[in-house]
Amino acid sequence: MVGFLNCRTVLAAAIAALTAGSVAAQSLPENSFRLYGHFSPAAISYDDGAERYTNIADNSYSGGRIGFWFEYPAQFGRTRFNVESSLGLRQSASLSQFYIPPLIDIDATAIRKFEVIFDTDRLGSFSFGQGSMGSDAVTESDLSGTQLASYVGIADTAGGYFFRTASGSVSTVRIKDAFPTFDGGRAPRIRWDSPDLALSHLGTFRIAASAGLEVTDRNVVVNDALADVGLFYRNTLGNFDIKGSFGTSLADVNGETKPQSAGSISLLHNPSGWSATVATGARDGGGQYQYSKIALTRRWFDWGDTAASIDFYQGIDTVNSGSRSKSYGLGIVQDLDRSDLRLYLGLRRYEVSTNGIATHRPATSIIFGTRWVFKKLDQVHFARGRDEVDWTESE
Repeated sequence: MVGFLNCRTVLAAAIAALTAGSVAAQSLPENSFRLYGHFSPAAISYDDGAERYTNIADNSYSGGRIGFWFEYPAQFGRTRFNVESSLGLRQSASLSQFYIPPLIDIDATAIRKFEVIFDTDRLGSFSFGQGSMGSDAVTESDLSGTQLASYVGIADTAGGYFFRTASGSVSTVRIKDAFPTFDGGRAPRIRWDSPDLALSHLGTFRIAASAGLEVTDRNVVVNDALADVGLFYRNTLGNFDIKGSFGTSLADVNGETKPQSAGSISLLHNPSGWSATVATGARDGGGQYQYSKIALTRRWFDWGDTAASIDFYQGIDTVNSGSRSKSYGLGIVQDLDRSDLRLYLGLRRYEVSTNGIATHRPATSIIFGTRWVFKKLDQVHFARGRDEVDWTESE
């Protein structure tokens, strides 16, 4: 499999790097080393209209991981090294009626990131290795706070499951076929990020461009973008925060190269906690979709913020010409600040009609889980963070 390395080999390299970093701590410059990670198990239940399937899995939106950053100054900027591995739990997006991966499969642990990044003062940054494509998560500009439970990536919860026909037989249409996002993923690639372009009240922009390889992990497509460009935007206007992104790419679809584009924008009113998010995308010969979400975040309890949202996804021609797909979602996320935990519950209904003889039954899913951030790992670093715009979108 392209883009994934043997877990034991990388783990040994990581341990060696950590050991070397600890030994050299006193001679390293500030901000040179940092550990991070989180754990996000969930119970996923899928009802295809005839049977219900319930399993424990890692939430594919924000899969459990552990990683580290190492950086040191260079003549015209700095050099950074990022290694990040999943925790080896089966992914919610890989479940189906016919295939349930082992709960723990260490040999299949994916190396999410293994890259070196050269930051320059004037030309931006250049990344080499396994990491995010330039258009990764351009559809995920979302200020709702409910992404763990409900967001545009419909397929992350139950993407491997099939719809069932009205006659009761399992069809050939999967959730992920009917509800794509058309953005990039993670892959072995080369990538360039422009310097931040701050335009006063107009906000801050950044451009990312990359070229990489197609990557699949069993029945989950990790990346199908071969070359892409992403544009990212941040701004604060009075009481409103704005986050937006747009990307276009050439994707490898069943051996054919197809152009696609996608984008999203989210607006948060800080005093009230209300937010609105929209996303859209289209692929040549692969259909198009529109997604919208309304959310509210309030601190009703002392232990942390509560966020709730409702959303709607509508796809046109995503399965075949003339097909229609709809999904309605409800998400609730509760922060537990003192425990570094988030609890979440997501409810979703799926509907699809295809240009064919068979009709399909509506399906539903429930996801309930938690995300525990390894905050104590953040104490293993040498100095404070840099003041810079956080452009991270993808989980």
